[in-house]
Order: sequence, then C-alpha cells, then structure tokens
Amino acid sequence: MAEKKPKKLDNKMWSDIDEIDFINALHNVEEEEIDEYNEEKMILFSANINYARQLMRLSDSLTPVKRRILYTMYLLGNKPGKKTKSAMIVGKCMELHPHGDSSIYSTLVNMTQYWKNPVPYIKGKGSFGSEVMDTYAHQRYTEAELSDYAWNCFFKDYAEECVQTILNTTVGNLEPVSLPSRYPNALINGGTGIAVGNMYRIPPYNISELIKECKKALFKPDNSPVYLVPDFPTGCDIIDNDGSLKEICNKGEGTLRMRAKTEIIDTKRTWTIKVTNLPWTVSLSSIKANIIKLAKSGELLIKDVYDAYEQIILPNGETRSPVDLRIVIDQSHDPNAFVEKLYKKTDLDKSIAINFKVVLAELKVKQLGLKDLILKWIDERREYK
Repeated sequence: MAEKKPKKLDNKMWSDIDEIDFINALHNVEEEEIDEYNEEKMILFSANINYARQLMRLSDSLTPVKRRILYTMYLLGNKPGKKTKSAMIVGKCMELHPHGDSSIYSTLVNMTQYWKNPVPYIKGKGSFGSEVMDTYAHQRYTEAELSDYAWNCFFKDYAEECVQTILNTTVGNLEPVSLPSRYPNALINGGTGIAVGNMYRIPPYNISELIKECKKALFKPDNSPVYLVPDFPTGCDIIDNDGSLKEICNKGEGTLRMRAKTEIIDTKRTWTIKVTNLPWTVSLSSIKANIIKLAKSGELLIKDVYDAYEQIILPNGETRSPVDLRIVIDQSHDPNAFVEKLYKKTDLDKSIAINFKVVLAELKVKQLGLKDLILKWIDERREYK
C-alpha cells in the first residue's frame, strides 16, 4: 500500500508548506501579552529614535543624515576646492543612508544655504535655491564640496582610531557615531528636531562670541553665567520684552520672538511697505501666499505685492539674493496700523519654543543652559583629544 502524502493547505499563502510542518512549527510559538510586548518594543524603538536618529549629539551636533553626507564627502576627498557632482555624493551616501536619494539631496541642499546656516557646511556650484526662491536644480546639474568651516570643524584633526564606529544597516559598512567638532557647532549653526517625547530647537549664535566664551571657560573658569543673544543669518530683529533671552541662557528653554524688518516709503500716491530680513526658518513663498490669502478675504487691503530684490555678486563669485518684498497700499490708509496688522496676521512676527536638549556621549538626553552646554561640549572634546 502506497504511503499517504501529507495534505497541502488550501490557503495559497501557505501552499508550499505541508500541514505537518505547520503543526510542528507551532511548538516554536511563544505566548506573550500583546500590551507587554508592544511596550517593550516601543521602548527600544523610542531609544533608537532619541539617541541615534532625531536628536543631535552634542559632540558634533549633527543628525545621522547630515553626518553621513559629510562623512561620504570626506571619503570621496571633497576637500575645500575639490568639487564633485552632487549625484555622485548622493549615490555614495545611499550606502550609509538607505532612505532614498531625495531625502539625502534635500538635506545636502539645506546644508549649503547661508540663510538657514550661519556657517554653511557645504559649498555648492549651481542652483541651490535662494532666500527668494525655494526651488533648486536637480542633483545631476549641481556640484558640491566641503566648506572651509566643515573641513576645519570635523576633519582637520579627524582620527579614525579615536572615533567609535558601528555597523550600518547595509551589511559590511561601518560609520562613525560622531564627527567630534573643533567648535561648539550646536550653538554655531543651531538646529531643530522632534523625536519620541523629546524636541530640540537651538538658535545659532555668533561664532566669535562663542569662541571667546569657550576660551574663558578653558583658561579663566568662574561661576558667572553666560548671556548671549542669538545671531540669525537672516538678520531679523529679536524682541525681548519679558526677559525671555535671559531665561533661555539660564535654563536652556523659553520662548524667542523674531520680527522681520519693515520700512514705510511714501510714494505720494501710495504707501509702500518694504519688508526685509525674515525671521529664521520662515520662507518668503509662505509669507507671500499668506498675504495674498488675507487680501482675497478682505482682511488686508492692498493694491499690489511684488519682489524688488537685486542679486548681489560677492568678490569670491558667490551670489546673494536678499529678501526685498514690497506691499503697496492706498494713501488713505494708516501705514503704521497696516504694518502692525501685518505682523499680527503673518509670520513676519514669529515666536518659537527654544529647548537646548542634546544627546550626551553616555547616551543620555539632557537639557542644558547655555554655559553648561559649553562646558559639557568642552568635556567631550577633551575626551576625544
């Protein structure tokens, strides 16, 4: 009598599995409470998000994608003066950052933009957008190199044997967990990010003032607090009517209010409101869209709105396109009242929550005041040296 063959399961999903094999596999199933299982895995996920992905490390003040882009350019030999096609940089970086080329290139573009970074990490050739235009050229049409600042800050004395490396998600590739910075980059270029139960937003400060404070902390330490005013690359005004700047320096948290600069021009027939120096992280396109929307709804009575910027060519060949937005209103209106309404209805007057929260070398998320952040950065820098 022929041996009876095991019956195949009817479900197509399991069509290649014998019923006996399926029953035997059930012995390997572990029973767990779903809520306990989810809690355990979410704790691991949250730790990964906070310590390794979304929050900046104090030692270099970079998020993973920025660190991987800079490290890729270092491996490709993109020193200042040696440009490479952006497409090549992006393609090589995908070996370390497997999240698609668009996310890498958009971050690379952001790292070249002087109105977002007081001291840009990357110097680009081609169209990388401007203060008055959000669009930028495709990666195959642009070139990039490390800026002098990035090279001196991260790679001038970079020693691979002194930097911890970890296996990347791609098999066989190692990447540094940090690019120890020679300067307190967290406070020079600042940054913003949101993680699980945590967020940080650190405004940029003047690099010369920061270096002075670092030298003072090194050679003439004392217990006096450090008070510095943020130095935004857009040149916007900072409003401090309630002592918020002092609170930010002391506690590392508070509310910061920024305001664009305006000028009222009398053209005899009309009033023209000249708007320059937008608040940090505010785009001109969003401001114009908001003004047009308010005009259509009747909340702002305007005759015209247009750009009057002029492109400036610097001695080194780089170009600048500073914001110069003109809003025309009727001569019968009060221009000062109109400006106040403009500030109230748009992001030309914007308040942001500040939080000096960073990841320390011992993998702890901590909020620090301005002086404590400088001292902690010096400790981590000293450990690397």
